[in-house]
Amino acid sequence: MVQSSPFAPVPPPASSAAASASAAGPTITIPMPVPEPVAPPMPVYTPPPPTVTVPLTKKPVAVKSSSSTTTDKVHPPEPMTVTVTARSAGFPALQEGHAASVTVNDHTLSLSATARGFHVVVFDTTAAKPRYELATFDTHADTKHSDRLADFLAHVPVTGVVAIVAVDDAIQALTPRAKAHLAALGARLIRVTEVRDAYALVAPVRTPRDAVEARTPAIEAAPTVPVALTFTLNAAPVPYLRAAGSPAPTRSTRLIQARAAGFTAGAFGEVVVDGIAKTYTQRGVHMIVIYQDRNARRVEQCFDTHLHPDESDRLVNHLEQLDLLPYPSAVLLVGVDDISRCLTERARKALSRIGSNLVDYIGFQDGFVMMARSDAGGATVEAHSRAVLGVPTRWIEMEY
Repeated sequence: MVQSSPFAPVPPPASSAAASASAAGPTITIPMPVPEPVAPPMPVYTPPPPTVTVPLTKKPVAVKSSSSTTTDKVHPPEPMTVTVTARSAGFPALQEGHAASVTVNDHTLSLSATARGFHVVVFDTTAAKPRYELATFDTHADTKHSDRLADFLAHVPVTGVVAIVAVDDAIQALTPRAKAHLAALGARLIRVTEVRDAYALVAPVRTPRDAVEARTPAIEAAPTVPVALTFTLNAAPVPYLRAAGSPAPTRSTRLIQARAAGFTAGAFGEVVVDGIAKTYTQRGVHMIVIYQDRNARRVEQCFDTHLHPDESDRLVNHLEQLDLLPYPSAVLLVGVDDISRCLTERARKALSRIGSNLVDYIGFQDGFVMMARSDAGGATVEAHSRAVLGVPTRWIEMEY
């Protein structure tokens, strides 16, 4: 017997007006954590300033104008390619004289003598030249540093590339929530990393599946192998918004971007598909199915999992029928206002099955957004923002 699907594509309307671009959300500012004094045997060290400019290796080229009436022109530099390499050393490896470091092209930042814990180096790919921010979290000493690490990682922009290196030990007080945020960036080995192990990760926030990582058990007293990721600067900012009346994109893939805000952050969701934005304000989990075929209209459902547990059951029933989707598609889940009050354990497990690492940590009035593909379970991207911070999630993006 053939099952019918609630996601059957709807023919496009005869005409429709392009949705106007939504107003930009509030600026997210996460304070840089302050490293704590380091207990012996590690020496006390003052880390470098949080923002460092790495010198460019390419300069603009002056070209003589063909006209004597105009001044010389300066060609802008071509998009610069940056390679970030990370290497970690746990306590036994440090005792053996090994080093931990992050290298940006030919510029090396040594971390071996700095504060214990996780060192996080963030690069913004929209910049014209390589710049980075460095933050250190002593997740060996206290779980409060794990909470700060989780909030920090939650709001690294989608255009960021993150290098994370453990020095001495970063695991003893690392909480499950912090591990979940690391997993959401593509960390797979973090759940098996133990006290004083060496661990390094380099991850593009936009595509966590492209993350590279390495782990060396403490018993080996050795550093990790170097892990490296290459990316290009001058990336386009997010979200991409197309001007009204401009032609539709001609590329074969679709570009989908989204973010969500809980009650304290404004209670809204934003979804941008191929440059056209739509805003959602109704409370609940908005489930949006976007087909790869541009001629098929998106299918939308809203489940008010704040109001009643029955809404969680409805959500689960739809999630369990994703394999019935007739065409390759992206499935978006955008939380508006509050979605946690009646979000049942069954519903959380269903979201976990389609790839969410963060669903267990959605609290009252938090922001939450995720995207998954109907034909690729490993392509999930997601973001979460705690209500106490009062800001939306970061933008997430999928191209398919």
